[in-house]
Amino acid sequence: MTDPVSSRRSLSTDRLARAGRPQRRRSIGLLTVAMVAVVSVFSAGCATFVAIPGAAGCNITPSTSAWRANVTGLPVHTSSGTWVATIGATKSLKADFGSGLYLGQPIGIPYDVVPGTQAKVTVTFDYADESDAVGYPIPANPHVEGGASATGDRHILIVDKDNCRLYELWNAHPGPSGWSAGVTAGSGATWDMRANVMRTAGFTSSDAAGLQVLPGLVRYEEVAAGKVLHAIRMTVPATAGSYVWPASHKAGSGGAAYPPMGTWLRLKSTVNEASFDPAVRP
Repeated sequence: MTDPVSSRRSLSTDRLARAGRPQRRRSIGLLTVAMVAVVSVFSAGCATFVAIPGAAGCNITPSTSAWRANVTGLPVHTSSGTWVATIGATKSLKADFGSGLYLGQPIGIPYDVVPGTQAKVTVTFDYADESDAVGYPIPANPHVEGGASATGDRHILIVDKDNCRLYELWNAHPGPSGWSAGVTAGSGATWDMRANVMRTAGFTSSDAAGLQVLPGLVRYEEVAAGKVLHAIRMTVPATAGSYVWPASHKAGSGGAAYPPMGTWLRLKSTVNEASFDPAVRP
């Protein structure tokens, strides 16, 4: 029920990953390669995001962010049918967010809100040349994706509420004495939540597409308010060995039959949203 769409902005197909660098395989559940596909199912006139509890003065992104773009009128991409087929035209979407536990581990990707006075921690990265070498304001007991003992992606997302700055880590692990020193991670990035600064072309982030994670998550507050006013982050079984704007990094190795990182998907206009349960519809 999705239509990949072309963007009127620069939908680049640059292949800028470093020669000789191994493809990064991000394991999420049963998926072997993670992708960020921006899913726009909202209409024009999007207002502000529902505020993050504890950081009401910070919008997750500016109003002009790609995460809020209205793509309802853009043409269907010429490869739409092929990409939908390789994603799995007969498959169902798995909403990997919510409350509770699955196999004893917490569901979804959590985030922490900290004050501007939170002590910064030096992080050692596997992909240091593409990570932001800054101090990360990691609290004493941060929420880790999958839980403290998780073996998956282990994202840590942190919002500095006083400076409206987002910090994100992938595959984060504490040091021998906890999170105050000796912290390691696969990669990491930080963003000014008030600006639309993109990653350097070819660079990853805490996400294999080089995008932020937090703006693409579905949060309880949004659903309770009845509107999810932004694109939604998702993953697919495999991606092409390329990326398109607004992504800046590739991690797949498939050919043109597979969607590139950064692909935008939207519901077909024939979908009757009123047929969904009211709690699901937002």
